[in-house]
Amino acid sequence: KTSSPRAAAFYIKAFSIWLSTGRAPETLAKTLIEYITYYADFLMSILKDNETSSWIWFEDAMTYSNAILPEALFFAHKHTGYEHYLEAGKRTLDFLLSNSVEGEVCMPIGQAGWFKRGGVKESFDQQPEEVSALVLALRTALQVTKDDFYYRKMECTFSWFLGNNMLGQVIYSHATGGCYDGLGDQYINLNQGAESTVSYLLARLAMEDEV
Repeated sequence: KTSSPRAAAFYIKAFSIWLSTGRAPETLAKTLIEYITYYADFLMSILKDNETSSWIWFEDAMTYSNAILPEALFFAHKHTGYEHYLEAGKRTLDFLLSNSVEGEVCMPIGQAGWFKRGGVKESFDQQPEEVSALVLALRTALQVTKDDFYYRKMECTFSWFLGNNMLGQVIYSHATGGCYDGLGDQYINLNQGAESTVSYLLARLAMEDEV
């Protein structure tokens, strides 16, 4: 058991990927679906507690790795067929997109202060992990719904790495194969950490999988 929404969401994703391999014995597969349902119901309960007409989210703030939360509900629908998971996944992912894309430019939640209910979204210290999580969630939404809307948003979001961001600067380094650590108000964090590079590579693999 966990009280962390992100932990629950990552459990759902892990169990779903395991099921998708087709290698889980029948009895284990049944247990994994029970776990998926358990954690999806947990996410639905906290969404019910926090959602209003103007704040369609699981918590009272958007912080980090936000997209894993709606993505988990798409996975839950995939393995249970329950429509309320799909509807909530769409609703929350659309709300996240409305606060992560401005026009045709990806503007993810900034880590310098996040986005608290009733406040103003922080735009600075945008990080690759947040963008990658959104790309992966959009890929899952596309696979579940077959709606090209999610592919178009995937392309827009991934292009953040290639210069479609508020500074118009490339975040992925062709010279090293690494990824810079973040985007500030006037500069790029030139450190190329492992998390940033892995985040970029996961997003790129997701894009190549859909091309």
